[in-house]
Amino acid sequence: MSTDDFDTARLQRWLGAEVDPTITGLTVTRMGGGNCSGAWQLDFRTSAGPGVLVLKTTSDTGLVYDCRASREGQIFAAANRVGAPLPAVVAIDDADAAVGRPCFVMERIAGRTVPESTPASFHGDGWFRDEDPAVQQAVWWSFLDTLATLHAVPSNGIPAHYDTPGPAGVLDYWRGSLLDAAPAGRVPRQLAAIDWLRDNLPQDADEQPALCMGDARLGNALLDGNRVTTLVDFEVAYIGNPAADIGYCLMQESFTRLLTDRPAIGIPSPQQTWDRWEQLTGRSVPQRDYWTAFGATVLCVTGTRAMLSWGVPVETIDTANIVVPEWEALIQRAAAA
Repeated sequence: MSTDDFDTARLQRWLGAEVDPTITGLTVTRMGGGNCSGAWQLDFRTSAGPGVLVLKTTSDTGLVYDCRASREGQIFAAANRVGAPLPAVVAIDDADAAVGRPCFVMERIAGRTVPESTPASFHGDGWFRDEDPAVQQAVWWSFLDTLATLHAVPSNGIPAHYDTPGPAGVLDYWRGSLLDAAPAGRVPRQLAAIDWLRDNLPQDADEQPALCMGDARLGNALLDGNRVTTLVDFEVAYIGNPAADIGYCLMQESFTRLLTDRPAIGIPSPQQTWDRWEQLTGRSVPQRDYWTAFGATVLCVTGTRAMLSWGVPVETIDTANIVVPEWEALIQRAAAA
């Protein structure tokens, strides 16, 4: 859905009914962000003066399986109410009244993001890669501290559950996502990885569940200077074991640094990252390799869906996806631990 697809008059009427009846002069501008949901800045005037909000609704990329913007909005709203570092939600439309599909509107938080315009993510071109290593380290630690804050909020009332609770349900979701994109016979290596993770869940996997981003990468954070203030993009969020968020952010960082010959050099090591997160949260993660492999599921399956949408033949997708061997290596390490 592009800006041209919006019926601005219709959206303004909905905003008038749900947010402020004095809204006039609405303009809509496409923003970046989201693997499947798009974000649009809404500028308008009210009797109190100028206003600005952000609207999210699903696009047609197909990268995220069963993506529902209203679900993400409900997660944002509930998590913000219990102190999570997320924007406040102003209104949720689950009836297609505003833009013809589910959406939600939230406050706009000022801030910058790390560049992710290349496959190397923030290790590619941009201000973060070119910063002093001490700044890179400070930003990384601030991101980790903010994840720890997220993982500490009460999760009982947050509607972020899959059909099966906990990490098993997360793996079932990503298995469904994979099979939604490709026949089982074309992705045996990826299915084997998911099935191994499902069959070898740690005994404590369901203890102390928390709200997890799912896509816990530095690019999904807003910064004020070098300090992370807000987390965004909860399309695949869930209630589960938050060690998976740390495993994912470490796997994503280590994999994307392989895609450039000049990566950022100030990122702390995986051991330092795990140690700091454990200290912040009071948790202990003896099976760190398992949770890193668990987190790799998100990157690998999303990569498969993206490549198929770009026209990569399904017959070769299991070998064409360069994340697959990295994922298999992580699982071998986890199995040997």
